[in-house]
Amino acid sequence: RLTGQEARRTPAGLRRVFDCGHFWHAYYQNILVAMQYAKAENVERTYTYDHEDGWLGRGTLDLIVDMPKGNQYIVDLKTMNDQEFDTGPYPLTLAKWTAQVNCYMHWTGIKRAFILCIRKGGSPGKGGLPAHDLREITIEYDESLIEDIYKKWSYVWQCVQDGNPPKAKTK
Repeated sequence: RLTGQEARRTPAGLRRVFDCGHFWHAYYQNILVAMQYAKAENVERTYTYDHEDGWLGRGTLDLIVDMPKGNQYIVDLKTMNDQEFDTGPYPLTLAKWTAQVNCYMHWTGIKRAFILCIRKGGSPGKGGLPAHDLREITIEYDESLIEDIYKKWSYVWQCVQDGNPPKAKTK
């Protein structure tokens, strides 16, 4: 719509995929709130980061979990197809998740996080594991990654301000 073009409709099959992901998010978020591991106000919480260079970073983390010994964790839920769940996330997928969750850790000051992977398929997992199994992937806070991300965002922001497209990287 921003370009003046009519918005495209999401195909029904893809809509079901998105709806499945939303279902699993709400299901586990509600369970963790009911078990008092998370507060309702820490579910689907949006943060805006105001960088000194003038750009804003914005994201909505899935939940902050309060562990019994007082530690807080950022938990990002990710539904995965059967094949990727069974073999582990693709390297590029894991890199994107790591960058995303590191931003959340930087913005909140909470330096512990993990991805809760949800196997969304309907077939049994490897070795007879449940069809809707779970797996945790710990995400370590990496200040150098944050610096790299922010440097790139600052570069793009400056290009926008100058009215010049960013230069494409060549290998």
